[in-house]
This record gives sequence, structure tokens and C-alpha cells, in this order.
Amino acid sequence: MATGSGNGWGLDFYDCVINNDLARLEFLVEQHKVDLNAKFTEVRKKNHLDLSPIHLVAYKGYTGMLQYLYDMKCDIHLTTATLRRTAFHFAVLRHKMACFHKLLSFGANADPRDTFGNSPCHYAAEDGACDILDVLLRQRIDLNAQDITLKTPLMKATRNGKLSAVKRLVEAGCALNIRDKNSDTALHFAARHGSEGLVTVLIRAGSDLNMQNQWGHTPLMEAVCYNNKDASARLLSSGCNLNLREYKGGDTALHVAVRKNYNAIVEQLLATGKVQNVYNYHGELAVYDAVLSQKIDTIRIFLHHNYDLDVPIKLDYDGTGGKTVVKVAMDKGNFELLRLLAKVGFLLSSSSSTNCRPLAEWDSTQQAAAMGWELFHQTCPLTRPPTTSFPVGRAPCGREPTACSQPCPLHRATSQSPPTVDAEHAAALQRFFTEVNKVRSLKEMSRKVIRKHVGFGIHYKVNFLCIPKSLQEYVLLRDLV
Repeated sequence: MATGSGNGWGLDFYDCVINNDLARLEFLVEQHKVDLNAKFTEVRKKNHLDLSPIHLVAYKGYTGMLQYLYDMKCDIHLTTATLRRTAFHFAVLRHKMACFHKLLSFGANADPRDTFGNSPCHYAAEDGACDILDVLLRQRIDLNAQDITLKTPLMKATRNGKLSAVKRLVEAGCALNIRDKNSDTALHFAARHGSEGLVTVLIRAGSDLNMQNQWGHTPLMEAVCYNNKDASARLLSSGCNLNLREYKGGDTALHVAVRKNYNAIVEQLLATGKVQNVYNYHGELAVYDAVLSQKIDTIRIFLHHNYDLDVPIKLDYDGTGGKTVVKVAMDKGNFELLRLLAKVGFLLSSSSSTNCRPLAEWDSTQQAAAMGWELFHQTCPLTRPPTTSFPVGRAPCGREPTACSQPCPLHRATSQSPPTVDAEHAAALQRFFTEVNKVRSLKEMSRKVIRKHVGFGIHYKVNFLCIPKSLQEYVLLRDLV
């Protein structure tokens, strides 16, 4: 029967146990023939109702009373009704070393599971209790036991940042690449936690660098998502694949870093020289978000590492073409970026018919007028064309409207009445395109050609170019970025 059930002395019995009053306990047991394996029925804390005396004694760490209960033939493997925990669980959870060792000497099971599937090893690893863990690892326990979420002791130690516990489990030979319910491995948790030490231990032990969880995230992506620069640096130096795509949107680690504006990690990724032009499922390169959101500092990092900005950064839906960085910047009215691109050597030319002359060949008035009209027909919300740009009947490309094989925005503009615009705004627009669309110098063109051919790793490769130091600095865009 339950201890003290309906006999009036139940609360007295409970007080004896929780206050470690062994003499009074012995008297009550002798006087009332108490069943020491029964649960308490009268308690002062509601969460103790599911406990029997041996659970509460292990929880409190009373070794003398534990010895008495064992001598009285108490069941040391008795579990609580709800959480299915044994006295050994409580000794580990509460870090009661004396009771822990005494229960082992009594022959207690060192590897029981509770309702959550946790073993004492799970709890010791999670808490970083290395003194307990050292003893458990010498017992016959399952190092790779998984709880109801399929997490192992290694995962729990890693998730909580317990480096010493992780080292002990790794040295004991635990499996490194087991997956939990979300397909995460221990390395995913280490990258998410951000500890370079945890990541280093797991990598040296042989963890798979490129395993993807149920969302397609690699450990590198987890480090990037949480802006953990030390962890990402360690993963990159170990040779992880930084071009893998997650499953939902097809983003790479670089896409994530750019979107979250983590420029230090963008710098790390580009510095490897291993970034490929990987489009996500929306047809976007990582740099597209930087251009779209006008993140000039991020774009400077791309330029600094000589990222190829000549390819389309946003593909058309049919996959036959796409928008270049210049086109996207024009659509967004990003004048600051357009100025920067012009200085680097990009030609800001008409994106219409190829039969029309490039803007760099027109005089400054034609350039400003044409670009203003083109931006208007692209429905740019930030610009308006000047009211008087070029003679009626002649397109700003210098040809009659019939001279181009395909109708282009510049020719369509001649047949449409220009809207009324603010004169100051129109003047500012014309001054801008007069400034940026000048003919490129030979020096600027040469720099762009050299950078195009050198590609990634330009900071190393430029040392092998037979040019003066000052020109090497010029090629590296020291004057701009």
C-alpha cells in the first residue's frame, strides 16, 4: 500500500525522509510496518507525489538513509509512474556523487531509460558532469543511445557547449554522424552553438562536413545563419562544400550571409576562392539580394574579391537570359552603385536592341536623355525623364525609328509624349548620367580585362603580374574598395 495511506502518520513519514531523520524513520517503519516501495500519499511539495522513499533519498543525496533502504530490501530499480525515472537517474540529475557510487555498488542498472528516452549518460553529457561521465563510460552502457527525438549523448553535450564532455565521448568511440529527428548531426549543433573548439574536436574525429539536415542545411549554413564567424572559419579551412543548396529555396551559404547582411562571413566565403555562380530556385545569385537591397558595403566585398559580375545575377523565368548587375541597379535607381560600377569599368549601356549604338558613343546630352527615357519605360519608381531630350522623329541612338530591326524602348519613346516632371529632378538625372556614362579610359578598360581573366584569388595571383606595385594596387581596386 502507499506509505501512510489513511493512517494519519503519512506526513510524519514524509518529513522523516526529506529531513534525513533516520532514527525517526526506523521507528515509524517498525511501528507501522511501512511498505518502503510504495509512493508517498502526503507530501509538502506536489511534485513529490510520484516518488517513493528511495527516489527522494537519491534526489537529496542521503547516503546513510540510502544504505538503510537497501538493507530493508527496497527495489533500487523502481521507477516513478510518470517520468519512469529510477533512483540512479535522480542521483545523476542532482549530481549526488556519493549516492551515485553507492547505487552502482548495489548493482543498479547504469543505463535505464526514462519517459523521454534519456539515459543517465544523456543527462551527464548534457550537464557536462565529467566526473559522472568518466564512471559511466567504464560501465557497459550504450554510448550511442538515442532519446525520443533521436539525440545521442554527444549531441546533447554539443548542443549545450560542454567541450570536456564532448572530448570524453569522442575518445570513448561514440558515433559522430548519427542523425536526430531533424536529421541534424553533432556537427550541426556545434556550428549552431558557435564554438570553434567543439567544431574542431568533431572535425578532427572525422565528422562529415557536408551532411544536410531535413531542410538541406549543412553545418556551414547553420554557422552562417547564427553569424558564428569562428565556427564558419573552421569549417571553411577544413574544406567543406560551400556551394551546396538548401532544399526550400535553393540558397547557398553565401545567399544566407548576404541576405542577413553578415559581411564578415561574406568576406570569409569569398576569400576561399571556391564560390561558384550557383543560382537558387528563384534564379538568383547571392549578389542579387545585395544589389536589390542596395547593400553597397556588401557589393564592395564582392568587387574586392573579384566576383564575376558580368554574368546575369537574376535569370529570366524561361532560363534563356537574365538581368545583369547594371540592369538591376538601373531598375532600382541605385545611382551610388551605378557610379561604383562605372569606376570599376562597367559600361552603362542601353539594354535594348543590339543595333543601337552603346551610350558611351553618344555625347553627354544624348546619354542622359536616352538613359532617362529607358529608365522611365522600365517603370523605375525613382526616376523621371527630362521633358525635352531629343528631336521628334529621331531616336537618341542616332538612327531613324525604322533603322532598328526590333522596336526598342528608345524608339518607342519618340512616339510618346513625355510626362510633366519636376525640373530639378530632371536636371539631377541628366547630370548623373552625364557623369557616369563617359567613355572609359584605356586604363579602366585594361583593369577590367585583367580582373576578368585573373578571377578569384586575385590578391595572390596579382603578385605574378609583371607590372609595378602601384599598378598592382590599381588592379586590386585599392582606390575604390
